[in-house]
Amino acid sequence: MIDLYWGCLIGGIVFSLVSLFGLRAHHGAHGAHHLLRFHGARFLHPTTIVGGITAFGGAGILLTSYTALGPLAGVVLATAAAVLLSILVHLLIVGPMSNSEASMGHSQREYVGRTAVVTVPIPSERHGQVMLNMGAGNTCEPAMSYDGVAIPVHARVVVVEVRDHTLYVVEVDH
Repeated sequence: MIDLYWGCLIGGIVFSLVSLFGLRAHHGAHGAHHLLRFHGARFLHPTTIVGGITAFGGAGILLTSYTALGPLAGVVLATAAAVLLSILVHLLIVGPMSNSEASMGHSQREYVGRTAVVTVPIPSERHGQVMLNMGAGNTCEPAMSYDGVAIPVHARVVVVEVRDHTLYVVEVDH
């Protein structure tokens, strides 16, 4: 039984490390996530399942090493610990995280027509920087003068156009 416990513990740790470092950088992450995901059963999330398997292995090792329980009692208690820890992980981590906002990203097309403040002066023919309020935060973006006029720091501007990841702006208050 100890080999099964060690296999579950090591397998869970390896899966976690691969998910954290290797799989996220690889395009296979999306497919692997859906391979382990059972749609309609939110509690069967890969994090919950792998966490339960890892907890089963760890609890089994501890029970086998530090108690005089028989193999059947050890499996039952290790399974109970795994189920309890899986429920806690799901209720405290997976559930709240799946209900949170997935992305704070936005498209640069949304910048057109917005006002901004110049944070790095914009010379007549070179780049500067502006700060826009987007949603719950601010974002700084490279900017150039739309009409070729230098714009000083702290000036209010409006975004006229976005080309090649650069905002073309005109000063609002002269």
